Amino acid sequence: MSRALIVIGIVIILIGVLWPWLGRLGLGHLPGDIVIDRGNVKFYLPITTYLLISVAISLVLWVMNRRHRARSSPRETHQAHLHSHKHK
Repeated sequence: MSRALIVIGIVIILIGVLWPWLGRLGLGHLPGDIVIDRGNVKFYLPITTYLLISVAISLVLWVMNRRHRARSSPRETHQAHLHSHKHK
């Protein structure tokens, strides 16, 4: 769990550092992103960008979970499953 939090923190830092270059890719200005500009009020809702980022994060977490399961032995996986049901 702590390893995952460290990785998530590092990814967030990298995104923050790389944001100027990521902006050039068009993230935030995709078709489906809503921008309402009326006088001195600007409302911005990047729906498509959020969906794209969500799919990318889901795929990364899915791959990480599959790799973690592949490393665990079947016995460890079974014991963890039994342990999780005891505490419910």
